[in-house]
Amino acid sequence: MPDLMHCIYASAATRHFETAELTALLQAARKHNDGAGLTGMLLYTEGSFFQVLEGVPDAVEALYARIELDKRHEQVTKSSPKRFRADPLQSGRWDSHRSPARNLR
Repeated sequence: MPDLMHCIYASAATRHFETAELTALLQAARKHNDGAGLTGMLLYTEGSFFQVLEGVPDAVEALYARIELDKRHEQVTKSSPKRFRADPLQSGRWDSHRSPARNLR
């Protein structure tokens, strides 16, 4: 099984995002991430982003480098990235989905 990595970060949006913009952002992320073999979760609420990325280390690090340069947010704060060995019994494909934050309470 390949080594995988997860990376978690939080950031502050530089402006307000409408639902249609977030939907377009999520669709573009899904397309890119599928091609790069990445999975993740993106949360946007009250002007803040929180994201978990998971995949092979090179792909996660390349995407995070792009994310850091993205002008749609600032104050990007990364938690300690963690490498781990994939477990075929627990490793599953999960997708990013859009859900209003009020549904998470």
